[in-house]
Amino acid sequence: NTVWVDGTYNYYNYAALYCYYYPYYSNIRNNILISTGSTLVISLYRPYSLNSCDYNLYYHTGPANYYFAYGGTSMTYASFKNSTTYSGTHDQNSYYQVDPEVISQDDLHLIKGSIGLQGTLISGNDYDVDLDPRCKLTSFVGADEPKWKTAANDFVADDTMCLYTPLVFYNTGIEDDPHNT
Repeated sequence: NTVWVDGTYNYYNYAALYCYYYPYYSNIRNNILISTGSTLVISLYRPYSLNSCDYNLYYHTGPANYYFAYGGTSMTYASFKNSTTYSGTHDQNSYYQVDPEVISQDDLHLIKGSIGLQGTLISGNDYDVDLDPRCKLTSFVGADEPKWKTAANDFVADDTMCLYTPLVFYNTGIEDDPHNT
C-alpha cells in the first residue's frame, strides 16, 4: 500500500494508517505512509496481538515530533519504534524520512528510475497496483513495483558434480538485479 494524507488533524485517531482496538494477527508490512500535514503517519491505538509491523516507510514534512501514536499516546518515531508495551518489538527494519520517490499525491506510482526500497517477501503478493508482476525473489515497499530489466544470467558450472563436494555457480547477472542471499 501507498497512502498519502495531508489533513490538518493531529489526534490519535486520524492517521495514514490507523489500527483501532485489537488487530488480531495483523501483519503491517511493505507500506509507504506519507503525511504532509499535521496528521499522524501511523496510529496503533490498541495493538494487542499484532503479528508484525515492519519494513514500512514513514515520511512526513514538518518537525520530527508527534507523527506517531502507540497505545493512544502521540510520540516521535524513536519513541514509537521503541514502544513494546502492547505488541513487542516492531519496525526494526522500517525506513524513516527516506524519500518515498512517488510522483505526487495524485499519482502514487514510483518516479521513473526509482529502484525502490526492499521490503520483506510476502507470498501471494504476486502483482502490484497496476497488475505488473512483482519480483519473485524479493519484495519492495509500496503499491508500485519498481521497473527492472531482466538480464540473461547464463549460469556456468563444472559439468561433473560429485556428492558432498562444494560447488560454485557463476553467472553474468547484474549486481543491482533483485536477489535473495
